[in-house]
Amino acid sequence: MVDLTGVLCAGALILCAWKVFDWLWWKPKRLERYFREQGIEGPSYKLIHGNLKEDAVASMEAIAKPMKSFSHAIAPRICPFLHQSLDKYGKVSLFWTGGTPRLNIMDADLVRDVLTNKSGHFITVTANPYEKVFVTGLVGLNGGKWAKHRKIINPAFHLEKLKGLVEVAIGKFSPPSTLWLAPPLGPVTSSN
Repeated sequence: MVDLTGVLCAGALILCAWKVFDWLWWKPKRLERYFREQGIEGPSYKLIHGNLKEDAVASMEAIAKPMKSFSHAIAPRICPFLHQSLDKYGKVSLFWTGGTPRLNIMDADLVRDVLTNKSGHFITVTANPYEKVFVTGLVGLNGGKWAKHRKIINPAFHLEKLKGLVEVAIGKFSPPSTLWLAPPLGPVTSSN
């Protein structure tokens, strides 16, 4: 009986070790190979932390040096790792947050395809379990719920409705602009 218990415990331990090894190493490496076969490049997977360490180092380096004055190029300062990835790997690249791959898609046509996809292949990933409870907006919806809410809000964005919105916006903003453009009332004098 002792031998059977020892064998079962050893088997359970080996199974748990295999699951952890698969979760931490084999699955991310399989996904990395899958993306590379499709032509999607990016930094290789690193155990446990992924590319978060490189992201933190790039952010610290970007903050450490001063920004050029009169420059609107703020992307290298705000998200330097993403900017470096765009320069090095192209408009579609891979990034690892722990064992989870993330795709950086900077191609406008591909972004449009992803956002208008109706097949259900692209789903919104919730990183935080409390997100489902506290953040229930359009951004977090998937599948049938997303399709239902899209049908509900879609008429609000038709051109005829937006034309009316422009008229309302002009009506709201014209009084302050007329005050700014009005001639001054005259010199300010002090009455003693």
